Amino acid sequence: MAEIVAQTYAGALFDAASDLQNTDEVQQALLEIGGYFAENPGFVKLLSSPQISREEKQSVLDAVFEGRIQEQTLNLLRLLIDNGRIREYPAICQKYKELYNKYYSILEITAVTAVKLRPELAEKLAQKLSAGTGKKVVIHNQVDASVLGGIKLICGNQEADSSLRTRLRGIGEQLRSTIVQPS
Repeated sequence: MAEIVAQTYAGALFDAASDLQNTDEVQQALLEIGGYFAENPGFVKLLSSPQISREEKQSVLDAVFEGRIQEQTLNLLRLLIDNGRIREYPAICQKYKELYNKYYSILEITAVTAVKLRPELAEKLAQKLSAGTGKKVVIHNQVDASVLGGIKLICGNQEADSSLRTRLRGIGEQLRSTIVQPS
């Protein structure tokens, strides 16, 4: 149910932003608000509290965001407060981002490596993947020392793992399967 709600709000917001040709501004505002909510978790509690009137919530919201973010995104927040759905905000942001990426042919890929990728290497990887997919590729580097070396690429629910850890595990399994047990 929550996913349907998020999809509905995100779809309506994206359609309106497309009509006004400001999808980039809305995406940026959503990120900015998400950052504010993450830094101030008590703010979301306040906005979702049943003890505080809708008018008071709207007033607080306007005091914090009016003039700081574009009006369309502020109207989304007002609507979420009116409908008691402010806690759905992160899911709505995620759905909007998915719509945005699909519309602009952007593919987000997480590259898991043992050490941080140098920017020029991340750019080269993005260019290679872009050439292969025909989409603009954005690389998010996640450092995990347990991969030991190599790289693991994750895109949605797909994974390409050429990490040293996986290769060593494969060699170990091959060795175990070829060793003849004494009888």
